[in-house]
Amino acid sequence: MPKPSAANLARFDKRFRTKDAVMKARNGPSLLEARFMFDIKALRNRISAYNSTIARDHMRVEDRHHALAAGCYVDFEPDLNYMHDTNFLWRIYDNAIHDHHFSRHEQDRINPGSVAQNIANGVIYKRRETLGERRGNFLRSCGYPMRVVKLVEDPECVSDDEVDYDENGHKFYDVKDKKYRSARVTSFIKWIDKCILLELAAKGQKQRGREARLRIRSKTPAVAAITTLPPPGVPLDYFDVIAFNAFPPSIRAQYAVKPLIALPESDQLAIQSPAKWKAYSDEEFMLKHGDAILKSYRFPSLDELGNAAVNAKGKSKKVPIQLSEDEEDRDEWLEAYEAAEERNKEHHRKKGKGKGKRRADSEDSDDDMHVD
Repeated sequence: MPKPSAANLARFDKRFRTKDAVMKARNGPSLLEARFMFDIKALRNRISAYNSTIARDHMRVEDRHHALAAGCYVDFEPDLNYMHDTNFLWRIYDNAIHDHHFSRHEQDRINPGSVAQNIANGVIYKRRETLGERRGNFLRSCGYPMRVVKLVEDPECVSDDEVDYDENGHKFYDVKDKKYRSARVTSFIKWIDKCILLELAAKGQKQRGREARLRIRSKTPAVAAITTLPPPGVPLDYFDVIAFNAFPPSIRAQYAVKPLIALPESDQLAIQSPAKWKAYSDEEFMLKHGDAILKSYRFPSLDELGNAAVNAKGKSKKVPIQLSEDEEDRDEWLEAYEAAEERNKEHHRKKGKGKGKRRADSEDSDDDMHVD
């Protein structure tokens, strides 16, 4: 602490000559000028600077501190010597938050509207996930095998819906068309939804404490905004036969490993209870019901798969390759397809970079031409 100057000491002695003067100054107004003061009422506002930033961030840093102490980040192998260094934790938190928002800013700058679209898609997927989970749980409770549950549970198997209002102002959810899904599966899902609502009504319950979502399918529904295909492993009868057979070989090959059919030929048999087919193993069901339906779906020919495998390995097309129907070979073919797809993408990426460079060079040369 620096030693006070003689002038300051003289002013101090002049002002505080007696003990009463010291006590009066101590208990009186502040000796320093109040340049800024928070409004206490304003701080109570949930969107105040304090509540929306400082308090919230403080709680988040504290949460991470407690999580570290509880061993929640063991997989990341953190150095616990820094666990009680609050300043260091704040720096890590600020860096992560600022990096997150900066990356979103850059993404939206390069592709305007993409961040808002990603947020909207997240809401859509959340609704899909909830609805698919509810349908899957219903099928499990009715004794359906897992192959049938896979038809409806994955978010990619669920159609979108959007809020709309009828002429009386009543809210409902307009169901969009699920591209590539077969009419049989759509009809089966309608039956599931109807049964779920009847079950809730019979029990006097609501969906998670809310009124059930009124989903209405119009005669000419709009196509869903997200048309991603279900993952490989979904039963093949999810797809409309004509739509599936029109897919390019690279897509059809992804569903060629141990293809399954989930539902029997008869729509009535699919919803019948009790039904013997529900207790069949996958092999038994395919033998008695599935194989006949599977014949309608076309997989890539051996020649197509062989050519893809040869090209992906960088060999000449004239090199003979022996192919069989073994599943192990089919797995190798799929790996070859993926390798070929990756090479194709890399080729287009390089072409794109070349075009960009040529375009930039062209723009530079144009600028040079216009300089006086």
